Amino acid sequence: MVEIVVLLAGLVSAVVCAVVFLVRRDGARSSDVSDPAGALIERRRTTQTSHLRGTYSSAAVHHGTGMASDDLHRYYS
Repeated sequence: MVEIVVLLAGLVSAVVCAVVFLVRRDGARSSDVSDPAGALIERRRTTQTSHLRGTYSSAAVHHGTGMASDDLHRYYS
């Protein structure tokens, strides 16, 4: 019985640590911005990435040849 309690306590502590780490990492991106221009660039790139994820379907990504060169030039230059 003790082993089960110890195992469950270990699993719960691992989950809590992972959640705290992810929340702090996400909060660090948006708060205490020392370089506002860098934050704007990051926000723009995140928006572009989100748009690209919505544009290309899973079948196109996994069974196609990848992004066209004009997309690469437009988003990564």
